[in-house]
Order: sequence, then C-alpha cells, then structure tokens
Amino acid sequence: MYYDAASKKVVAYDGHETAPSAARKREPVCIIYRASFYICTMSPPSSGGIAIAQSLGTLENFELSK
Repeated sequence: MYYDAASKKVVAYDGHETAPSAARKREPVCIIYRASFYICTMSPPSSGGIAIAQSLGTLENFELSK
C-alpha cells in the first residue's frame, strides 16, 4: 500500500510499479579534446556526459600546464 498524492488515495501495489523495464540503447556523446583525445561519455537523459563535454570545452581555452 502507498499513498498517491496526485489522487489523494491509498493504493495497493499491483506489480507494475516494480516491473522490470527494458534498457534503451543510446549513442554516446563524443568530443575531440585538444586535438589529441577522443572522449565518449553518456548520452542524455543522463546529464553527466553533457556536463563533462561542456567542462572540457571550457578548459580548452586555458593553458593548464602553467
């Protein structure tokens, strides 16, 4: 049993709440970093891959070896 806030009712589990779902195959997000590295990360809906790509794009504008 659980409380469904949208309907404001107590509802019994019927199995669909925990039913296994199929994983979707998604293409990775790939970037070229500093003309030497080909980096691939997770694609959306995961935001981590996009965040890494944007961060590396920003870092390309700075000389990090100094």
